[in-house]
Amino acid sequence: MDIEKYTNGKVYTAFEWIFKLILWNLLLVLIVVTITALPFYGFYTVQENNLIDKVEIIDNDISVTQKNDRHTLLEDIYNVETYELEEFVFLSEKTHNLKVLLKNGIILTYTIEGEIDKVEIVNGNVYAYNKDELKLSDEIYQLDYCEFTINRDRHFVLSFDENNKQIDFGIVVETQNGLASIFLVITIVLAVFAFVPTFVTVFSMIKIFGEHEGSTGILVFFDRLWDNFKALYKLELIMIPIIGLFTFATYFYYVNIINSKTMSTSFESLYVIGYNFLLVSLIIIVLCLLNLPMSLGYFRMRTKTIMKFTFIMTFKNILYTFIYLFSFLMPLLLCLMNPIFIPIWFLCGISIPLYLCYSLSRSKYRYLVKNLEEINTELKDNTDIYKFTDKERGEE
Repeated sequence: MDIEKYTNGKVYTAFEWIFKLILWNLLLVLIVVTITALPFYGFYTVQENNLIDKVEIIDNDISVTQKNDRHTLLEDIYNVETYELEEFVFLSEKTHNLKVLLKNGIILTYTIEGEIDKVEIVNGNVYAYNKDELKLSDEIYQLDYCEFTINRDRHFVLSFDENNKQIDFGIVVETQNGLASIFLVITIVLAVFAFVPTFVTVFSMIKIFGEHEGSTGILVFFDRLWDNFKALYKLELIMIPIIGLFTFATYFYYVNIINSKTMSTSFESLYVIGYNFLLVSLIIIVLCLLNLPMSLGYFRMRTKTIMKFTFIMTFKNILYTFIYLFSFLMPLLLCLMNPIFIPIWFLCGISIPLYLCYSLSRSKYRYLVKNLEEINTELKDNTDIYKFTDKERGEE
């Protein structure tokens, strides 16, 4: 049997590529998950302990028991005489959600059909009318709730089947939302800190294997990972706080200013400009991240040069950059549309788009490797950029 005939064939090469791409993708996921496991477990534990385990209603009192055995007693909460109408507003004209605000801080929310022009509370019953036609009649203190929970605002909420009613009692059940948020932020920061050098390393391994520059074993993977970490940790220490600040500011602008009906018209244009500037800045950072593997896959340079060179290459090859973006977004969109694709994403959802990036970019970067003077021209000064040595490429 001619073994060489089969081991050098295109089919064998294709299977070898698939195996390598899956291996490198799994290593990326495993490294990120391992580094973030402890803080995420802290976040999960805090959240789990503050979930409501049991709600008991005795007379007009509500007893709430959480999974950490903390008890909260809401006394005389269903006393009908304490309910007086304060105001009513429509949350959505399309779904006709009706929100009734009460003087004791409790919020009633109903989902009803038809328009409402008048709401009143009589003897503990909520009545809603449209042109004197009765649209809603509900007894506030009915006890046959179907679900209890703490919502994202840390409010204790009872849900009812009838009229899809919810009663929001406000922050009456103690949670450790601040501690959970700290654990979540630490998890995200560590995930990004681990992901970026590993992301670059997967591209480096694809390049080494694609150009037959040396071994692509696991030891080489971790050796290149360490090199990429040393090259990138300063950049990450600079960019992660900036990204966090910009993300929080963008969210704050949108929720509290742009999407708020109380926004001052005199500063409206300024707020919109600030919001769009932050949003565009975040998009630029993401686009540069997609080009970062190519910068470090072919060259070594200091932090300042990495930022400058990657930024230039991102917009000089903007068409390719958007192709890179599309290739990474498609697997994520497939996972959102159908969960069956999630296991496939864990196997090759990052490495295959990186292989596409390598295929599209290699001719351009090979040319630059042979013509370093053009990089100096692009950057308009002498730089610290240099090609890999044989050892750095994995040939030794």
